[in-house]
Amino acid sequence: MLVSMDMSTDVVMNPPVAPSPAAAPPLPDEPALLKQMIVELLSALQQAQHECVGLRHQIDQLVRRLYGPVSVRRTTSPVFR
Repeated sequence: MLVSMDMSTDVVMNPPVAPSPAAAPPLPDEPALLKQMIVELLSALQQAQHECVGLRHQIDQLVRRLYGPVSVRRTTSPVFR
């Protein structure tokens, strides 16, 4: 268990636990059903990746709104060579 003390609040974070192979339900032996499951998993993966791209875009927009464009941030800081 990890404990983080950020900004006067204690946050307890549990590390993610990977499911054990024994906990997973058994897979069917039928090739057609297995292929259908693979197609469904690939579709879910594609949707999750699409959502991730959208969330990264939103984060980039929020960071730019909060801190300004990268070019402005770089030119305002002193350059030491």
